[in-house]
Amino acid sequence: MGATHGKHSSTKSVSFLQDFSDSSGLPMVDVTRHYEDWMEKNPKGMMGKTNFIENLGKVNPSFSKADVSKIGEHAFRVFDTDHDGKINFLEFMVVYNIMAWTDPQTILIKMFDIFDVDKDNMITKSEMKSVVTDLAVLFKDPTNGKNCFDKTFAEMDKNEDNKISKEEFVAAILGDNRYSQALSMRVLDLFVE
Repeated sequence: MGATHGKHSSTKSVSFLQDFSDSSGLPMVDVTRHYEDWMEKNPKGMMGKTNFIENLGKVNPSFSKADVSKIGEHAFRVFDTDHDGKINFLEFMVVYNIMAWTDPQTILIKMFDIFDVDKDNMITKSEMKSVVTDLAVLFKDPTNGKNCFDKTFAEMDKNEDNKISKEEFVAAILGDNRYSQALSMRVLDLFVE
């Protein structure tokens, strides 16, 4: 990545930050501040899954360590776009920027990755059940979160092929589907405040 520490950024880093600023619409001063904060907390420029889960626990102190770990496993997949087991600054900022500033359809397409555990662009019943069970703590009544699995899957699987495509996932949440919308709102709470 060409990252350096502190305020003495290399030309490559400044160019990288300027490119991100231009493409995201975030002011360069904000991108630079985020980058310096990232490098202070992650001196090697990368955040591993363990550190990611620890940080998730700090911003969600009401969740148990076990619940944070389960949620973190799923959320990490969204950020680790190159699947190398680490998150770099660009991966983090791209997902953050998508979740904070883009249209609902783009956010939902990214959210799909939380549920697509094996990355085959389809969500199976077992994937949905596993993720919903792990994310049930996000509901005020975790039992309701676990119990809504069948209804959510049925809402999303419009062609009844026991798989949910990205298109079905997005359409169900954007449509008037109570369980799909409730689940997406809880997941979205992980990323935006």
